[in-house]
Amino acid sequence: DILHNFYADASGYINERVLILQISPVLDETKSENTESLCGSFCVPPMNELVALATSESQMSSYEVFCYPSSRGQDKNTIVQQQNPMVAQITLKVSLVQDCYPFVEFFLQPRAVIENKMPVSLCVCTPMPYTFSSSLSLMKSNDGHNDFGSNLSKRSIHELEPSDKLEIFTAGNSIAISAKCADNPIGGGVTGWLDGEWLDLPLGRSRRLLEPIRCVFPFTVRRSDPTSLNRTGGSEFFVMESQQAMAGLNMDPEIKNSSKATQNPRDDSQSALYTSDSAERPQELVRSIWLTVTNFAVDHTGDILFEQARYNAHRTNARLQNNKMLASKLHSVPFSAFSSKYHRRRITLLPNSTVPIHLVQLTMDGADGMRRSLPFCIEDIPLCDGGVESTSIQWQDDRPSEYFAYRKLSSNYQSEIHIIPEFVIFNGCTKNNILIRSHQGEQVMLESGKMAPIHRQHQQSLIITIELIDLDAATTPIRVDLLGLKVCVLNSMSTGAPIGYTVIQTMNGAQDSRFVVKVGSINNGGVAGAQRGNISGGLFSNDFFRVRCSLSQLEITLNDTQLDTVKWKENTSHTLLEDSSNHNQLMQPSDESKFNDTQVRAAQLCFHQVTIDFQRIFKDKPKIPNSFHEKSQFAMAIYHIRATDSYPETKSPVVFESSPQANFLDLRIQTRGPLDADLVKVDLFDLKLANSNGVSHPIVLDTSEDFIWRMFDIVDRVRKSTAKLAGGDIKLDWDEGKDSFTLDIMEVPKRGHDDLDEDGTYHPPRSDRLYDVKSASVSPFKVLVSFKRQPQLSRYQLATKFQGATLMNYITINLKFTVDDAELLLSGYHGNNIKGPSDGLLEIIKTYYLDQLKKKILTLVMATRLK
Repeated sequence: DILHNFYADASGYINERVLILQISPVLDETKSENTESLCGSFCVPPMNELVALATSESQMSSYEVFCYPSSRGQDKNTIVQQQNPMVAQITLKVSLVQDCYPFVEFFLQPRAVIENKMPVSLCVCTPMPYTFSSSLSLMKSNDGHNDFGSNLSKRSIHELEPSDKLEIFTAGNSIAISAKCADNPIGGGVTGWLDGEWLDLPLGRSRRLLEPIRCVFPFTVRRSDPTSLNRTGGSEFFVMESQQAMAGLNMDPEIKNSSKATQNPRDDSQSALYTSDSAERPQELVRSIWLTVTNFAVDHTGDILFEQARYNAHRTNARLQNNKMLASKLHSVPFSAFSSKYHRRRITLLPNSTVPIHLVQLTMDGADGMRRSLPFCIEDIPLCDGGVESTSIQWQDDRPSEYFAYRKLSSNYQSEIHIIPEFVIFNGCTKNNILIRSHQGEQVMLESGKMAPIHRQHQQSLIITIELIDLDAATTPIRVDLLGLKVCVLNSMSTGAPIGYTVIQTMNGAQDSRFVVKVGSINNGGVAGAQRGNISGGLFSNDFFRVRCSLSQLEITLNDTQLDTVKWKENTSHTLLEDSSNHNQLMQPSDESKFNDTQVRAAQLCFHQVTIDFQRIFKDKPKIPNSFHEKSQFAMAIYHIRATDSYPETKSPVVFESSPQANFLDLRIQTRGPLDADLVKVDLFDLKLANSNGVSHPIVLDTSEDFIWRMFDIVDRVRKSTAKLAGGDIKLDWDEGKDSFTLDIMEVPKRGHDDLDEDGTYHPPRSDRLYDVKSASVSPFKVLVSFKRQPQLSRYQLATKFQGATLMNYITINLKFTVDDAELLLSGYHGNNIKGPSDGLLEIIKTYYLDQLKKKILTLVMATRLK
């Protein structure tokens, strides 16, 4: 309204009138008797500049406004500068209403922000006024005592959690800060405030950090070591502009501990117009200074530390196992280890990727009670997702440790080094707690849904015993360091009689371990002598579940809407659409073909008499001892199937058709036991294809190369179109200027999946469900194949510069042939006692029939006519 009335009163002198906005910040300090209220003014750009800004790419610009005490300027000769001014940034976002009137949005923002991009909490201290954070200032001291080497009358300390920001409204050319880790470490050395007292950061529109500043959190207790290196005195971190991190961290070891900024800053009450064509939101115009590290470690074991290797030479081509010469060097203080709320594991800040480090384990062996690994650099660890791809860590005596490492990149352009154990064991029981005993004497008590590392020494076999305290039962010793699934019988510890069983599966790990040993639920049904957990038979006596679906006819039609109408008319004898002016062009694909509102039928698939049936029953007393109560059956029958090519000039309209003398498909699968078990028992897998009473009826396959290419084109266009939406989100924004919604497709960032919940519940990696198939059979079937090849020159490229190129060009471009009614009779398959995942059974059947097709090549050649 203010802007509207201003322009209305200005009539024909819009560009000559000046609109000034007054800004007066409301602060807690202004309530004191010794302080005055602050006030600043901002001149709104004239209308022609606002219109020009609205038609620019970013539609935004920012200004700095200085807010002085209200008494400033009344008597310039008697002003005593006791109260500092406050500086705010105003960002203008301008859009046009009715394509001529500017609509201006004002955003009051800080002059700059300091962001904590470390995985740990920080305390940031500054003696400068007008600094604010999401958490209130923790300390203001006026006792003259401080920890920074100089007497300060006042300082503010802000605690910044990871990703928290400190907003700066301080006037002047720079701001002095210091920082330290806010949390007390749970292991390693203790660090203090920033080494070097204060860090001076430049402020102003034209002052920036030209390169990252390397800083150090020094150890508060140092060892008296005359040979100590300067870079091993604490944990390093970097101060940088956010754009420097986005462009890639260039943490050269020779970076000096001093800031570099441009000179001759402006000190005007309102700075010059500043625009950024790359910014999309007003928040992006606020200068952001990051406190960050290049690398940090995530300890999944909870019992290791890191320390810097004590040697001064730059390693170039050394590997992990070629560093024995460093074992005799003096050791530094281990880096601090912190408890992380976000990662829910121990976090350690690490130096840059070229600095060698040790893994340290507390032990009773050794002179200083620590066991160290061979030195390695972070760049030696490959990027991967963990599990079996992780890298082994070697001890200094060249023996392999039980620790492995992998590296991945975080969203803050940092490298995360994850240290994982070789094995973790997971209790998958829903009710029972289990006690794990290894043959090396290690004992681990696990609650339901929890996991814990379990160790083996010197690559020996890992043999464990599982005890259930509440059931007074245990398994016999079982080896679990090999991949696979085992069924273990639970025997009573008092009588020795079997009372149930459990399934133990060793599988590849993920983020938390190299391998996972999963202990399944306890099953005491069907085991002779089971006395606990029995359920009365009356509960299942009449339980019967059945679902049946019948379809008399099912048609699936594939319509092609992306066709070049002109090209279509040239290749066909009829017109798809008389009035081409009514075509609505929705989008322009990469191949420059056009979308039309005409739907042309490309192909159709028709099913007749489709029946799908699933039933499950429970039996109280199975006829076979030690069998399961639950039995299930899945059946599917398709009487007839027909696929047609709807292209007008096709010479083979029926592409695929089954015989009406028998069902095209009869599938029956019978199982015993629960379907969600780790090992599903399959009694029968029976598949019949166009076979009735042992007689195979023909399945007709009649197509051409032209039909195959057209189907490939449709699939490829669908894949490209859906790829734009895959992993994206649709955002609707109201455009005031256009008075309509704008639709944007934004990429959804991938969030790292954590296997550990906030309550400590572990989610092991999912493995393929295993099946124990007692009998599997596929009936013999007959296929009549007809195929016509008419090469299309646009589909192939000429082959050159290799032996046989001429023959290859003739086969792909010039060779024409027709296959007429080649009869392929394939024998049936039958197999017993097949164990493995579902794709294992399919792979066996596929290999069996591929071998038969190779033997039918002569039949295809005899039915082929060359043109």
